[in-house]
Amino acid sequence: MRKVWILVTLLYSNQAFYGQSKKSTISGVIKDSLHQPLVFATINLSRQSQPKVPIRNTYSNEKGHFRFNNVDTGNYFLDISHTGYIAKQEKIKVTSDQPVETGEIFMKPKNSTLKEVKVESHKPLIEQESDKVIFNVENDPMAKTETAMDILRKTPFVAVDGDDNVQVNGQSNFKVLLNGRETPIFAQNVKEALKGFPGALIVKIEVITSPSAKYDAEGVGGIINIITAKKTRGYNGSL
Repeated sequence: MRKVWILVTLLYSNQAFYGQSKKSTISGVIKDSLHQPLVFATINLSRQSQPKVPIRNTYSNEKGHFRFNNVDTGNYFLDISHTGYIAKQEKIKVTSDQPVETGEIFMKPKNSTLKEVKVESHKPLIEQESDKVIFNVENDPMAKTETAMDILRKTPFVAVDGDDNVQVNGQSNFKVLLNGRETPIFAQNVKEALKGFPGALIVKIEVITSPSAKYDAEGVGGIINIITAKKTRGYNGSL
C-alpha cells in the first residue's frame, strides 16, 4: 500500500512540475542609424492579442541594453519609442524557457528622408530634457500597486539600496518636492514618506541633477519632484 501511495505522489508531482508555465527572458540592444547605443529608449511589451495594452515596460541603459525577466510563453509585440526617432514595433515569440535575444534594433531619426512606416506608439516611459529626466509613471502598469520608493528604484539617476537609502546622481543630499513645492512630510522623514506614498497617485517623477542656484547654500545635489494628478490629502491639502 505504501508503494502505491509513493507512486501516486510521484505522478502528481511530475504533473504539477510539467503543468507550470515556463518563464523566459527577452533582451536586446537599441541603437540609432549610426550604430550608436540609444539611452532611455522606451520598450513596451504587450500581447499580440491586446497590442494596445502594455503588460510590462522598461527603458534602455547607457549601452542601449534592455531586458524583460519572467516572461510567459506566448506571442508578443515590442513597441520601441524615443524622443526624436520613428517608433518601431517588433514581433516576439516565446515558446520555452530559453532566453529570447532580439539582437540589435535600429531606430531612424524622424527627419529621415526614408519612407516612414506608421506604428501606433505609447508615450515614452522616459523623457530627457535639458535640465531634467522625466519618468512618466502613469505609463508604467506596475506602478499602480507600488509605492514611491519602489518606483524610484527604476528611475534614472536615482539609486536605492537594500535599506531604502536613496541617492540622486550619487549624492545623498537631495530634496523631494511634491508638485514643485516642499512639503513637511518629505522634510521630516523622507524614507518613510516615500515608502508610504502610493504609486497610483503619481503621474510622473522629474529628476533634476543640477538644481538652480537657490539651492547652492543648502548643498543640494539633486531634486526629485513627484507630480500627482491632483492635490493629495495629507500631503498638500485636498480637493
